[in-house]
Amino acid sequence: CFWKIKKCHRCCQDFAAFLEATELSEALRSCEWHRWEGSWTLPIRKIYYTHDTISRRFKDGRALQATLEELLNDPRKLEDIPPMRVMFYHGKFHSIDNRRLWCLKRLAETKNADLQVRVELHAMAGASRRERVAGRDCDFLMKFFDAFSSRCEGM
Repeated sequence: CFWKIKKCHRCCQDFAAFLEATELSEALRSCEWHRWEGSWTLPIRKIYYTHDTISRRFKDGRALQATLEELLNDPRKLEDIPPMRVMFYHGKFHSIDNRRLWCLKRLAETKNADLQVRVELHAMAGASRRERVAGRDCDFLMKFFDAFSSRCEGM
């Protein structure tokens, strides 16, 4: 992921000390705020996309619109939605769960509500975490940077 960070001018600024560190402890001290992690609740309006575009269907074939309609018809269904996986990046919380994010943002817009959602915040720095993504194990940080195609700051 080092080469992906180096490709982004803003990342180079955010992580200059991190990228130049020669020891792990030095790197961790240089980006303390990127070590935030854990289970949080965030307003949906504060969560941004990682992709420029998304599919209209979930991987299991369900249409996003059908999921949105289920949530509108039965608010208890919101409890069934797993926490979104997010990372604090360039001053914003970005999710790798873009289709789920779309459904929840549309729900909040339709109901004109400040929806609070559960998130699993992953640290940018620190211990690597394995994630099950698309049926395989991978490093969350690698998945995040692989998924980050947004050219509009995740809007």
